[in-house]
Amino acid sequence: MARGRPKAFDRTDVLEKALGLFWSQGYEATGMAQLVQTMGIGRQSIYNAFGDKRALYLAALEHYYDTRMQKMLQGLRGEGSPLARLKATVQGAGSPNAKGCMVCNSMAEFGSHEPDVNAQLRRYVSAQEEAFANVLIQAQQAGEISSNAKPRVLARQLVATMQGMALLNRASIDNAFIGDAITASLSMLDQA
Repeated sequence: MARGRPKAFDRTDVLEKALGLFWSQGYEATGMAQLVQTMGIGRQSIYNAFGDKRALYLAALEHYYDTRMQKMLQGLRGEGSPLARLKATVQGAGSPNAKGCMVCNSMAEFGSHEPDVNAQLRRYVSAQEEAFANVLIQAQQAGEISSNAKPRVLARQLVATMQGMALLNRASIDNAFIGDAITASLSMLDQA
């Protein structure tokens, strides 16, 4: 019996499905059988389109950055008060999300022992730091923060705070705890 042409699939759609599974379960806890079922395509199609499970994970991580993190970083650009845009971004990061941040989850799962994953994660954290530093420089130029403030240092503090909040969200820590961290971060910006 001749095999027909393989079913076509929407790469973005199946990547979104893989992302959801990796995001909620992590890399190690996600098996190929689960990926096949969740993505709705065959194992060979996954291998042909993405490579092995690790390559699929890296593609899902890149998809997360392109769709979730870039949206957050774009919120820092735009009209109006740079400090207000930054504060809105920090407040938005505190909204409850049981899955946490995919980048943060990956850092927790892989640490630094996987160079290819770690390089991708460092790139994402650097992009977040750069976006925060740029908006803080704008806030400084607009007179919203002191000319003595150090935008790069403040940006790094905010990245660390937001990544920490993401881990706390994943662990379902009390919202009041996370709210206090947000308040302290915003207060730091007001005093800068």
